[in-house]
Amino acid sequence: MIEAEQQRSRTYTERIAMEITRLAGSMPFLYSHIFLIIAWVVINLRFYEFDKFPFFFLVLIIGVETLFLSIFILISRNHQDTVDRRQNHLHLQINMLAEQESTKTLELLQKVAEKVGIDASDIVTDDMLGDIHPGDLVERIVDATDGPAKV
Repeated sequence: MIEAEQQRSRTYTERIAMEITRLAGSMPFLYSHIFLIIAWVVINLRFYEFDKFPFFFLVLIIGVETLFLSIFILISRNHQDTVDRRQNHLHLQINMLAEQESTKTLELLQKVAEKVGIDASDIVTDDMLGDIHPGDLVERIVDATDGPAKV
């Protein structure tokens, strides 16, 4: 759903960049480049020498193509990063809601157990019933990964 919304909101330039990136990342693109480079070299060495060895014009063309492909890939990557951040935020929200629901369910089960006279209290259950503070979780994750938190 987030990805579909993001695709609809793309600019014309982003759509072109995504399509070029998709094309450039395909095997036919690789095969066509191999064929064109071999044909360029063979034609220049055997038939008509329009770009003398060491093929400076070919190197120039490949360099310019590399520059533009790099830019298109970066545009596509930035777009994908935006989609990924939105999806990660949505997953975090869903997981936090699921945690709240699980805690509430556990509280209800504990009340039912008390009502029927069963002692369902233990250290693990009490810990699961405690409040969850996202800031504490971030600190624990940072401590576990030995790195500073990045926003």
